[in-house]
Parts: sequence; structure tokens; C-alpha cells
Amino acid sequence: MTRLVWVWRVVIHTDWSPTSIGHMDRSPISIPSELSVLHKAFVVRFTSSVWFVGYVLHVHKMLIRRSAKWYPVSKTLAEKAAWEFAEKNGLDVVAINPATCLGQLLQPGLNASCAVLQQLLQGSTDTQEYHWLGAVHVKDVAAAQILLFESPRASGRYLCTNGIYQFGDFADRVSKLSPEFSVHRFTGETQPGLVACKDAAKKLIDLGLIFTPVEDAIKDTVNSLKAKGLLN
Repeated sequence: MTRLVWVWRVVIHTDWSPTSIGHMDRSPISIPSELSVLHKAFVVRFTSSVWFVGYVLHVHKMLIRRSAKWYPVSKTLAEKAAWEFAEKNGLDVVAINPATCLGQLLQPGLNASCAVLQQLLQGSTDTQEYHWLGAVHVKDVAAAQILLFESPRASGRYLCTNGIYQFGDFADRVSKLSPEFSVHRFTGETQPGLVACKDAAKKLIDLGLIFTPVEDAIKDTVNSLKAKGLLN
């Protein structure tokens, strides 16, 4: 007996790297007016148009390939393939693009996102120039995935971050919350041209998601790192 499996919606989880255009390449490029200029490079204004998403991801792929940043290349190609598969097969796909995820570690080891905070607490001077947009509590990402799956209004792409801001600003918050650590204080822009945006995840906010304050995400991460012996 043949069983039919009905898929109502697929929520794909990538990260924020396929959403930033040209951040690693300052050269001029012709971009349609649907894009918002959030910094001297370009950041996508999210849309449900499969054609436009495909165009954006194609441009982004060219720019980041030029700079040999292969992690965002792989993320971009993966999301592009998902959108093409969805269009070809008539699937209802929604994409969530989280920023740097913080919060309690479930696994015994360290993941890449929390390593950013760990290294900062240990005195790292890395500006994270090509690897930072903002931060989000992992609990909010999980809540957003459920929200996007269950909400009939959900469509297209959703940036999941509690604001956009310089990594240097994040380091200042960490330093104030954890004065026992020698956190480096950055001067000038750590992400040249990046403009702060408090409601960068407006599409998720409009669906009802309430973000955890970044300060709480930092505290939860620090406590988790300490409990697992991942901080000196």
C-alpha cells in the first residue's frame, strides 16, 4: 500500500551570510532599487519573490567568491539551491537567516558562534570584520522557527537578529557585563560602513516574535561557558 506524505511547509535554517551583499567587496555594482543600503555595501530587503531572491544570491555569490570567503559561498549556494528546488517542486519554503547565536550550550564542546564571545572574553583583538552582523539568543531562533512554520502569513526570508550593530559595540556591552575579563575595547568601526538598525528583524517582529535582550544572551553564554570549563 502506497503511503502519501504531505509536506505543508519547509523552514530552512541557514545563517546571515547569504543576506549581506558586497560586504567584502567595496567595488560599485548595479543593484535594483528593492535593496536597502544599510552600509556602504548592500544588505537585502527581504522579499518573497523567488526571482529576486535568486538574483540577490547570484550577485552575492559573485562578490564573496571574489574575496575567497568560502563559508558564506557555501551558505549562499545552499540557500539558492533550496529556493530553486522549492520553485520547481511547488514547495512552500520559508528561510530563516540568524545572526551570531548565543545562549546556553547544549553540547559538551564549543560551537563557532559562542567561540566568538569566548575569544573576546580571553582578550582577542579580532574585529570579526567579515563575520559579524549582530547577535541573537538561540532560544529566539528556535521560537522563530516554530513561528515561521505555524504562521499562515509567513513567506520569503527572515533575518533573525536582535539588531544590527558594530562588533565594537558588542565588545563594549560584554566588557561592562563581565568586568572580570580583559575584553579588548575597539576604536573606530569594526565593520566599515555598517549602520546600526534596531529593528532589522522587523518581519519577525511583525509576526509577534519578542527578542531576548542581547545582555541576557551574553550572560547566559558566559554562565554556560564557565559551567563547561570553557573559560579560564
